[in-house]
Amino acid sequence: MNQITQAASAFQDAIERSETIGAFIQKCLGQAGLAMTQFFSGRVEAIHELETLMVNIQGYDHQVGAANVAQMLAPV
Repeated sequence: MNQITQAASAFQDAIERSETIGAFIQKCLGQAGLAMTQFFSGRVEAIHELETLMVNIQGYDHQVGAANVAQMLAPV
């Protein structure tokens, strides 16, 4: 929790890099990580974003990525 700002920045960088190279799943996973940092910073709307990301990843039939996002949602 001490480094939540740095984590959010790292996820944002990863999202931008993923967009540049067209890596959709990696972009979604970066967005999921960013949503978690936002949730832990008090932004409860991030839960809806995580749910949407999980559905998007499932739409690409990427079960491991969807399971990773589902795991993020589990304790919430």
